[in-house]
Amino acid sequence: MDATITFKPHDHLPLRTLSQPPSTLLLQSLTNLVTLSPPETAALGPRKGLYQGPLSIAYLFYHLSHSHPQLLIQGKTPSQWFTAYLIPPTPASKLEDENEDREGNQDPPHTGIIDENICYLALLSASTQNTTLFLSTIEALPPPPSKTSCSAPRVSSPSSASYPPPSPPRAQTSNHIYPA
Repeated sequence: MDATITFKPHDHLPLRTLSQPPSTLLLQSLTNLVTLSPPETAALGPRKGLYQGPLSIAYLFYHLSHSHPQLLIQGKTPSQWFTAYLIPPTPASKLEDENEDREGNQDPPHTGIIDENICYLALLSASTQNTTLFLSTIEALPPPPSKTSCSAPRVSSPSSASYPPPSPPRAQTSNHIYPA
């Protein structure tokens, strides 16, 4: 089957122009980030892995240390900022993961990119190129619980009759890119 991609630009929307070059705007944003949320302050706030807290900022600087290593943000390179924000999880941050959510529901334990310990070990492993501790931690995790707190039924196999699999996506004729 031969698929073609059709693109129709949004002619009715004018393109935005930047007030300054992108590199200047990036530097301003990063300067604001490290000024308003320095590592010491970020460590005291909520910690949700790569979603929120010092490890999410460390992850940003990890990528910048590879894509823009020449940047200087307040006299430090992205690699130096990465090291400053790579703050190990504390027992208090682990307890925050188990608190109630905004609606008062019990927040279940997390695994993955919201888990502080896993994210810390993943970033540490990536930066040192030593995956031994990360892999041993992942292998030691207990299997996921058999029941989820989600109200939707869980599909255990493709032959499950209680919850049909989603329909395949259909080609659209809007102003977006879709296979025809």
